[in-house]
Amino acid sequence: MLAADLHDLIAYIVGPLAPPVGGTPVCWQTWQISPIDGGRNGRVFRATCARATLTGERADLAVKLTARDRFDRAGREYQALQMIGEAGLTIAPRPLLLDRDGHPTQVVVMTWLDGTVSDDLPASDEEWRLLVEHLVSIHAITPATTGRTMPDAVLTMRNPAEGVARIRHEIDQIPRTDQQPALRRLLDRFEGYAFPTWPDPPVALRRGDPNIRNIVRRPGPWASVDWEYSGWCDPAFEIADLIAHAAYLDVPTERWAWVSRLYTSLVADDGAASRLAVYVPLMYGFWVGRLGRMLYQIPRGLDERPAPWPPGWLESVEPRYEQYLELANQALG
Repeated sequence: MLAADLHDLIAYIVGPLAPPVGGTPVCWQTWQISPIDGGRNGRVFRATCARATLTGERADLAVKLTARDRFDRAGREYQALQMIGEAGLTIAPRPLLLDRDGHPTQVVVMTWLDGTVSDDLPASDEEWRLLVEHLVSIHAITPATTGRTMPDAVLTMRNPAEGVARIRHEIDQIPRTDQQPALRRLLDRFEGYAFPTWPDPPVALRRGDPNIRNIVRRPGPWASVDWEYSGWCDPAFEIADLIAHAAYLDVPTERWAWVSRLYTSLVADDGAASRLAVYVPLMYGFWVGRLGRMLYQIPRGLDERPAPWPPGWLESVEPRYEQYLELANQALG
């Protein structure tokens, strides 16, 4: 596949004739282009070409248009996929092209990754093991194993002070006069809590956003897509983010204890268990702040994400906010 072909394809997809979210596939030249429902920070299209490439394979691509913001989403995704490929891992798409400046949005083109994507949570010990092993395999990539540079992950913590600062940042985006008393009390509790401290933890590549819909289930090792939040991080934090993520709120505590034991058995890091136990309540607090901010901003039109929120989505935020508030307060004792 020639770069010129990819640029022509991108130009069509970012133009007015591309299929809308929820629309049916369209045919353009030798391509069939299908919109993929999903993320709120951009749009993804599957582009399949009937014409064989120079290697004799049919081109099957994912074209991702990302929000243009301070996170450099497309750049992060492209860089992470490069490092994964160079490490000899086949757990993610193969990156083909990055275009930061040629269009209103940043664009990254990668190979399409076959497999099953579902909202269903892992249903057995084996499926949970495949999920944890997937995350652990990513952590094999460290600053020492790659010659590429990478910023810290969009969401990261390496100590409790950074975690409390993350919570404060979310809450401070709500004017003080509009902050709910329970929200302010929780922040005061986090700021006054005597968390343990530790030396600088190890650093590894973090995929970011462990939402189950980013995981591609297939025979053998699982894979994943959507790496726009990736970057360096304490690998134990990745597991804490998994445990605290909204997509897994219905998972029983016994399963998380099992996941934590499995993770620590797979890594050579004596401090992983204790750091993980601290990061989880900090992430509960982060989600209280994040959802509280959304409840304030979205009804006022202050959210600038390019993809629309689905009908009824905001109504689902309030019970999640209350659930995280309870979890955070319970975790602090």
